[in-house]
Amino acid sequence: MVFAGYNDSAMDEFVASNPGLFRRISSVFVFDAYQTIELAQILLLKIEESGFKLVATPETRLQLVCALIEQHTTWLQREKMNGGICDHILRNAKRHLDARLTIDDGLEEMMTYSI
Repeated sequence: MVFAGYNDSAMDEFVASNPGLFRRISSVFVFDAYQTIELAQILLLKIEESGFKLVATPETRLQLVCALIEQHTTWLQREKMNGGICDHILRNAKRHLDARLTIDDGLEEMMTYSI
């Protein structure tokens, strides 16, 4: 059996809800939250996999995305959402992309995020 969750009070409460549960758990793995550079790498992979492009040179892309994540999210958001924050950022980027498009924009504009 696998119990997955955050290393927080909610997980502690779950385990405490059944006095015999903890003794049945033979292994516990606690993973550190992703660093900002790792989140940027994940986000870039998600952008690529979604068929979108990012206006930035390959040499600067990672550093730009990393800086954006640092500037527009808090440490606590990154800690609590971990890799899931990338999905949130991508949804917001799509929403902003949709808002700036016009009826005359072509496919290239529709599939390109600009920083």
